[in-house]
Amino acid sequence: MSRNPRGETVRAFVAVDLSAAARAAVAAAFAPYRSVTAVGWVAAENLHLTLKFLGEVAEKKIPHMEDSFAGVANTLSMFSARLGAPGVFPALGRPRVIWVDVLTDENELQELARQIDATAGRYGIRTERLGFQAHVTVGRVRRSDGLTPVMRFVQTGEPLIAPAWSVSSFRLIRSDLTPTGAHYTTLRRFDLRPR
Repeated sequence: MSRNPRGETVRAFVAVDLSAAARAAVAAAFAPYRSVTAVGWVAAENLHLTLKFLGEVAEKKIPHMEDSFAGVANTLSMFSARLGAPGVFPALGRPRVIWVDVLTDENELQELARQIDATAGRYGIRTERLGFQAHVTVGRVRRSDGLTPVMRFVQTGEPLIAPAWSVSSFRLIRSDLTPTGAHYTTLRRFDLRPR
């Protein structure tokens, strides 16, 4: 927990888990480039799809938010997702984030993210102005030197090969930043309705 003038806060986000096979496919695809020190690579066990970064949230709001997120879960059914191609934000000429696209057949991730965003907004968390792009962050670019091999791979635009998986839940996650990287703790899992 962090301390701020208004009391105790929790750094948190809402995310969907990848299947073990999808996580392994992402890790394997980028394994040849992990020696590139210009990128801060996300540990394979921390790979996930962020629906909404909440930032620092007052600890006393968490139980209320959990109840509201449970309400979202009760309105949506589980769905299938699959990996897409790698990419970067904001642009190839000046990459800051390296990611892998996540696709669904009927924009279910976009709808889930839209509802999570609207729900978080009711608790004073800024809502998104830009459209939601479903992706798994693989690394954050620290500097531009040495990026050429990674960028060549990203520019192939080839989708990663992994079986589709069933998205049956999402999680509210606490993120504690440490010198060795982020440490994640699930505060609550929310099951979607069966199909």
